[in-house]
Amino acid sequence: MLRVPPALRSRSKKIDSVASRPLDLLIGGWQLNNLILLSTVQPVDLSAAGSAAQRNRPDLITPIRYLKSISGFWFDPTAFSSNIPVTTATDGTGSAILTRIGTLGSNQVYGPAVRTVNLGVQRNSHLTSARNWNLTVTRSIY
Repeated sequence: MLRVPPALRSRSKKIDSVASRPLDLLIGGWQLNNLILLSTVQPVDLSAAGSAAQRNRPDLITPIRYLKSISGFWFDPTAFSSNIPVTTATDGTGSAILTRIGTLGSNQVYGPAVRTVNLGVQRNSHLTSARNWNLTVTRSIY
């Protein structure tokens, strides 16, 4: 946290002993805040089309290419195939059961890294000796 020097914070510690009360109210009590979060890439587990079960992974048919497009695909989806043979369940539900697990292993596909910066400006002021007020404005920058 980056703070404004104590000389700028309150009337009792103003910049100049001859500063007027309105000037001290205007420039005193300000504080700057920041928070930076940087994280590495996160693994993404894929499942075969039509399957919510994590163990039903697709087949990897070509090496994974990372396109790194924010508006499109992060990785090339044509590198995978969900054409895994299925059979019908014999318990009367009629649900499809995959006959084998796909060739894509766990944690082989990675998503983008995360970078977040939060900036804030805060104004602290004393109304009376027992009452204070605080105004905070923050902005997230990705």
